[in-house]
Amino acid sequence: MKSILLGRRIATRADGKPVGNFVLESLLKSSLVHAEHHQPLRGTRPHTQPGIEIHLTVTGRGVMHVGGRAHVQQPRSGLVLRGSEAHRLETALRPGFHRDVVCFVPEDFRTEAKGLNLLKFDWLPKGGGFPFWLNERDFVRADGLVRSLKFESVVQPHGWRGVVLGALLQLLGLVARSGVQAGGEASGARASRGAMIDQACAEVRANLAEDLSLKRIGDLLGVSEEHLTRTFRRQLGTTFHRYVLAERVNAARDLLRSGKGGSVTEAAFTAGFQSSAHFSRVFKEHTGVTPSEWRDAQM
Repeated sequence: MKSILLGRRIATRADGKPVGNFVLESLLKSSLVHAEHHQPLRGTRPHTQPGIEIHLTVTGRGVMHVGGRAHVQQPRSGLVLRGSEAHRLETALRPGFHRDVVCFVPEDFRTEAKGLNLLKFDWLPKGGGFPFWLNERDFVRADGLVRSLKFESVVQPHGWRGVVLGALLQLLGLVARSGVQAGGEASGARASRGAMIDQACAEVRANLAEDLSLKRIGDLLGVSEEHLTRTFRRQLGTTFHRYVLAERVNAARDLLRSGKGGSVTEAAFTAGFQSSAHFSRVFKEHTGVTPSEWRDAQM
């Protein structure tokens, strides 16, 4: 049985009872965290593992079963769970399901994180997991943090342990806060603004290779460029232009990692950049490394 969880082989039982994820256990011995960014999944068998798992749905729909409870998963929703609880994921075949996931053992941070309440996990229920939902702004931040955790834990450049701890604490802060707020009622105006930005972001992600402008998106949504600019900054804390660049870098990075994007130049044009020089400059600003260095680090 090929594990969709890590893309490797793990043991299974004929009686359907949960098994230990020994591949993950081995990976955690060589690194503080194991992170996967935009990982494609078709579901997992019931299993257990060491430590804590943070699961965040990027695309698609599914149901996460944890400790007898079922949590519906959709874009920007997620779950924090204890690995000792048997869990499995069911996903719909279409559209394709992708997730961000971070696994770690809190005790491995006992020296660096002494006294930090977030890593004590007294806020995490004993059974069933901790569901959360991220607004678009926090999702963009969380997605970037998972990407950073993957890079730092795999490449392990100088000072990587400190960077990993910082990114993990930021991610946990977003998750803990969003879990508390997930059941709150938003005002009609605030919900409307959020829906508009969600639609704008979806349009950007679906058309990265095309000419994306404020006017085009504004016309699509029936709002002025000025209104879209103000709402974008208020909701996401960034400009429309910077958001488009970040999504194009994300797309190019995925192409380089998968090997499906061909050369660096081909990945740049596929992601919507007009020149390889501009692409290289923006890519390094976002990731700290050149596109070629990123691609080589994934091999």
